Amino acid sequence: MAALRPKGWAIWEKKPTTTLASETHDLPTCAGTGDVLVCAEAGGVVERIDIASGQVIWSERYDADNSSTGSVAGFAGKTVLVEDINGDKLLGLSVETGDRLWSAQAGGVSSLVVQKSTVTMFRPHVNESRIDLKDIHTGKLLASRTLPAGHWYQIFGGRDEGLYLLTSGMDDGFIRSVASLDPVTLKTIKELATFDKDPGSPVAADGDMVAFLAGRSLTRVTKSDGTVTRLPLKEAPKGITRAQGNTIYISRADGTLASYDLRTGRHGWTTATGGESSTRPVVADGRLYSLAGDGRIICLDAETGKILWQSAARRDVNRPLAGVPGPHPEPVVLNGVAYAGSTTGSIFAVAPPEA
Repeated sequence: MAALRPKGWAIWEKKPTTTLASETHDLPTCAGTGDVLVCAEAGGVVERIDIASGQVIWSERYDADNSSTGSVAGFAGKTVLVEDINGDKLLGLSVETGDRLWSAQAGGVSSLVVQKSTVTMFRPHVNESRIDLKDIHTGKLLASRTLPAGHWYQIFGGRDEGLYLLTSGMDDGFIRSVASLDPVTLKTIKELATFDKDPGSPVAADGDMVAFLAGRSLTRVTKSDGTVTRLPLKEAPKGITRAQGNTIYISRADGTLASYDLRTGRHGWTTATGGESSTRPVVADGRLYSLAGDGRIICLDAETGKILWQSAARRDVNRPLAGVPGPHPEPVVLNGVAYAGSTTGSIFAVAPPEA
């Protein structure tokens, strides 16, 4: 499809593997690292796709009984981790061949964190919740911890490879405390802070702090001394977030994007892209990428918010992303090329002519 590049910059488009994709309108979910792109499609199919041509390198039917689309949870070396949509099954596959290295019934995992060569999974239960740590290459259980009933829990991973346990009250549901866990033993290292008002959802963590976002308020916990600082975010839109470095990017459903400093709460920029979107933006090489509801990829300068380029709207606009309920998978960016799925079940690659 090179002839389309002057107009829409489409490099290639791979048609769906199963007919279920066009019937369910489930978008494929993709993840990538280096020159590796792996996508999960409707019908329990996961495939590695050649990033230059769109050809399928290998294909694995990991769940023939499930018509939904799973997700690619992460990579570690030559292993890719895949989970089904309900968090009931986890698989470790070879990046090179697609061979199944291990599989496990995950029992309704609600959150998981992939770090280096391990995956940490949290399983909620009304009587006793559990955290499991597994080797991502073999599936071997390395550590486990049970948590008492009477609270809601969540695990969160930081950029510093830290692991955090968030505990919420049963009555109001907001996070009451945050603690750091040993990523090898899962034991509590330190309770970092407690909250008397809702800090929001966790958005970032590094060697110095853990940050939460609630509406137009950013709550920072200083890890060294447990200081809790609440920073107002001036005119912040409510939407999906992406933290990168010292910046948090917020994407509103109408396509408005904004940036704020995670240390000070200072407003950086706000840009109206005009492309409705319910996907998280992606940061790569100083650029911010957003997948619009009509299939456009919109690329901005991450520092200034200036729109650098946007691809053409897709042909299948009768099934816009904005019209399909639920969260939508974010695009993948590898070496300046954006990869995304459409509601027809296809996967496509887009880049500006100079890329």
